[in-house]
Amino acid sequence: MQRNLLIILSFFLSFTLFSQNLDCENFREGEFIIQSNNPVPLEYKVTRTGMNQIEEIIKIPQEIIDSGFLVQPGYGIINWIDDCTYILMYDPSIRPLTETEKMVNESGGVTVNIVNIESTCCNFKSVSSINGEEYVIEGVMCKL
Repeated sequence: MQRNLLIILSFFLSFTLFSQNLDCENFREGEFIIQSNNPVPLEYKVTRTGMNQIEEIIKIPQEIIDSGFLVQPGYGIINWIDDCTYILMYDPSIRPLTETEKMVNESGGVTVNIVNIESTCCNFKSVSSINGEEYVIEGVMCKL
């Protein structure tokens, strides 16, 4: 009897802990700081309301700026696929898209998956395709 009770309690405890890792609701709206070191170290602020997202770069290496990388805010439209996965497409109604943004949109957008959650931060993996080449970026997003 005690053994069965321990097994049941262990099951519920593991289910509860696993469920906490899948609660992505807190990352659907609000202001966030995103840090990524892959492929280059970047830090940016993301503001989400409804299906809209604004990305503003906070820190970027000078050599990336010197190469002509666009540092103005990016505007996106979010389409949630499930609780923890969404597709981001760049919004051409706000400003003209860069060539890279156009190519990302033409390839189906950026698919972002929230991998795990710790307190007010989550680890994510984003995948996009440009000219048939897949780009993967992993990072951390923390809610302000």
